[in-house]
Amino acid sequence: MGNILGVLTQPAAAFERLRGKGGWVLTLILLTALSVLALWLQGDAMIGTIDQELSRQAERGQEIPETVRDLALASALGIGYVTAALSIVLTMFIGGLLLLLVNLFVRGEATYMQLSKVALYSYIPTIIGTLLTGIIAYATGATSLFDVSLTAGAFVSDKTSMLFVLAQMVNPFAIWSLVLMIIGTSVMTRKGRGSVATWIVIGWAVVSFLTLLGSKAA
Repeated sequence: MGNILGVLTQPAAAFERLRGKGGWVLTLILLTALSVLALWLQGDAMIGTIDQELSRQAERGQEIPETVRDLALASALGIGYVTAALSIVLTMFIGGLLLLLVNLFVRGEATYMQLSKVALYSYIPTIIGTLLTGIIAYATGATSLFDVSLTAGAFVSDKTSMLFVLAQMVNPFAIWSLVLMIIGTSVMTRKGRGSVATWIVIGWAVVSFLTLLGSKAA
């Protein structure tokens, strides 16, 4: 718990401590549990979002058999829980691999596990944002995740537009995570923040855009 609070309040010092020791197993378990909890809180809103999207497709003439519709709605939560549980593990270890590329580009001194810890701990603000979204959705009885969005996408009326996809990237919690990732990578690689920031921001922008575009297409 100390490492989590440290990363949020004094990230440079916290990542310096994490550079020399473990401190990731309990954090991985906690963030996984919080991710699943956030999905549970968002459950009704998520189902409502999927139902609305299926209705829009039907209005556009893309008829969906009732059995397929029922199956999609019934399986959505189950798939969501599995995804929520696995996403933290994937974020840590695949994120560590991507940051290892940054380490190679800047000729840093970091190891794979050090950078995997950066990927894990820098994801904490994103989990906080997801939890807040879930709490708001649960408390208000929201029927769509669009109604409780904490991104700039909330101000775009056309949820099917490319502008909406781009606006969703303006997420204060994701940007907070990005800043922590830059600080942590700088500490682990022993390189200046400016040198690692360029690569990380480019990679973050590309991955975020493709992820949002893929989720919209789905």
